[in-house]
Amino acid sequence: MKNVQNTFFLFCLAIAFCSCHRDQPTEPIYTPLNAEFKAWCAYKPGSWWTYKEISSANRDSMWVSYYSEDKKHLPTENYYYYQLSMHVSSLNDSFETHYYNGAPIYPDGNKQWNFGENYNINQGTLSEGRFYFTTTLPLSLQSYTTVIQLDSFDLSGSGDRYYTINKINNSVSAYSNWIKTEYYARNIGVIRREMFNGEIWEVENYNIVQ
Repeated sequence: MKNVQNTFFLFCLAIAFCSCHRDQPTEPIYTPLNAEFKAWCAYKPGSWWTYKEISSANRDSMWVSYYSEDKKHLPTENYYYYQLSMHVSSLNDSFETHYYNGAPIYPDGNKQWNFGENYNINQGTLSEGRFYFTTTLPLSLQSYTTVIQLDSFDLSGSGDRYYTINKINNSVSAYSNWIKTEYYARNIGVIRREMFNGEIWEVENYNIVQ
């Protein structure tokens, strides 16, 4: 009789466990940020860069002042993904604060996701000076933006050579201190900025946290 009671008790316990387990919501699977994208674009707090303007010898520095990887949901497609948000501030305001956002993009209005992230750079505010950067080419750029991939690039001031470069050109400026051209090095960030006012800033030192 005791064995029957024990068996009945275990049976009830198993039913209760299955019922509770079945009632628990299933955690959705979130698409992570693309690893290649993060190598180019994701810099965590503790990252900083110092720059020198090659004609005046003025100096400025930039650092990561905000960083997050947040879970997002696209209800119309029942799609779950991570979005990167990053702010890079300028000490002497030579470049203004940059606001970065990166997430998987949805090309051509279909359900095939492009896992090269869409990378927005907004100078000063979230509504001005926008151009796009992605690790997947070809890409749909704004008409005023071009991206050129370079095997290497030599800084004119120091002569230092950097490898694996994306050169981003922006032909639209609302202010003279807006950036005309930036040179990105993989795992380093911006190594050179050419401004609409004629200034050219090149990296001197940096510390990268990824």
